[in-house]
Amino acid sequence: MKKPWCALGLVLTTAACDPLATGSFAPPYVTISGEIDGTTATVMPKNVHISVLWQNDTTPGSNYATQPIDVLLEGLTSFSVPITEKPKAPVLDTLPPDTAIGLGLDPKMSWAVGTLVVFADLDEDGRFTVTAPGEEHSKDLVLGADLDIFYLGSGNPAPSDLVGIFPITTGFSLVREPPQKDPHPGDCGWFTSQGHYTDLCQPNPTSVPLQLEGYTEHMTLVDDSRLQGYTCSAYWGPFDYPDFYRPGSGQICDGGACPFCRGYQCPLDLPPPGVPVKCADDGLGLSYVYKTCVDDPDLCGTRFCHYGHGERQAGDPVPAGWPCPVSSP
Repeated sequence: MKKPWCALGLVLTTAACDPLATGSFAPPYVTISGEIDGTTATVMPKNVHISVLWQNDTTPGSNYATQPIDVLLEGLTSFSVPITEKPKAPVLDTLPPDTAIGLGLDPKMSWAVGTLVVFADLDEDGRFTVTAPGEEHSKDLVLGADLDIFYLGSGNPAPSDLVGIFPITTGFSLVREPPQKDPHPGDCGWFTSQGHYTDLCQPNPTSVPLQLEGYTEHMTLVDDSRLQGYTCSAYWGPFDYPDFYRPGSGQICDGGACPFCRGYQCPLDLPPPGVPVKCADDGLGLSYVYKTCVDDPDLCGTRFCHYGHGERQAGDPVPAGWPCPVSSP
């Protein structure tokens, strides 16, 4: 998955049948290859390896499952990762048949999504060590992570316009996710004949995901404390997730005063004191957005952010507490 802190280019090579393969030799289904262009990490240890993590939605408390691939990065210049095993049943996702049909998908489709993690094997046990919250922290040092690896386990692939959400080809495929951008003033609320409509605010992709075919780039290893979350089993990933991604029962409603209000008749979402606000560049102070974030220790430091916003129409009374400078039209 494309991250702001890591650019990774890869080549996906499909395995061919080897008539001379005997014994325990297992030809790879795919080989993921790339080059490391350099490093901005202040300390570059030895024993740098690559592991594949599959998103795990079926085992409570364990968001990723490791696939044991012992790939040592010789000289930290290039790598080649052979995937000789298909993802196991615990990391295969499915949808209820009615939901799949409603999305135009094969109800028999199952799939897995993974990512590559580059790490220093500091405890020299030959594997990427993931621990549960509250346990002694893993000694492995994560230096980079990137790329969505899709695997279609059964059924037909999804339509091409669902790239980055479901696999759109058979077998293994690689997808680069675009960077995310925070919303701008006016992105999350507008006015209709019924009044002010409020939407739940979240980051937006800067482009559509790209399925890679013979695409090559480079990777830079970094010091980033948020990457260490991958060594903890409950980690969601090093992104800013909207806070409504983890609501309690009844916390999302259409209208009213619930914590996550959408639709009409929602109360004004004012920023807390001292929080920076971005006002619309319209000269009238008609809309604003702000962002507050909290790292959840129960989810290994996964960051959840509230993307607050407000809108008003020119000529309407200025609401109490309105955070933007107001000028006459």
